[in-house]
Amino acid sequence: MDNLILFKTYLLPFVSALGLSLILTYFIRRLALKFKIVDVPNESRKIHNQPIPEMGGLAIYLTFLILTLIFYRSGLIIDGRIELKHLLGILIGGAILMIGGFLDDKYGLKPLQQFVSPVLAVSTILLTGFSIAYISNPLGGLIYLQTVIWSPALII
Repeated sequence: MDNLILFKTYLLPFVSALGLSLILTYFIRRLALKFKIVDVPNESRKIHNQPIPEMGGLAIYLTFLILTLIFYRSGLIIDGRIELKHLLGILIGGAILMIGGFLDDKYGLKPLQQFVSPVLAVSTILLTGFSIAYISNPLGGLIYLQTVIWSPALII
C-alpha cells in the first residue's frame, strides 16, 4: 500500500482524533467540575471514592463531529460513496446517542429508557438510506455485512 494512502487512511485520522480528544476532554472535564456536573459516590454499586466529572461523551462526540467535517470538506474521506445525507444521518445519530448518555448520567435512566436513544440513533441513520455492505480488512479481504441485521444488534 502506498505510504501516502496509508498515512491519509490510518495515521492522520488516528493522531488527529487522539490529539483533539485529549484537548477537548481536558477542557470539558474542567467545565464539568466547575459546574458540578459530576457523579457523586453515594450508592453501594459505585466504586469511586470522589466525584467523577461527567460529559465525557460530549468530548468524544465533538471530536468525531469536528474531524468528520474537516476530513469531509478537505476531501480526506477517500471513499466517494459516502453521501452528505448519510454523513448528516451519522452525525445526527451520534448527537442522539450523546444526548441519551447525558440524560442517563443526569437522571439515572432505567434500562428500557436507555434503550430509546440507540434505537432512535440507528433509525435516523437508516432513514437516510445509509447501509454498510462490507468492511475492508487491513489484513486483506472484505468482511460482508447485512446492515439491517447488525445495526439494531449493536444496541442490544
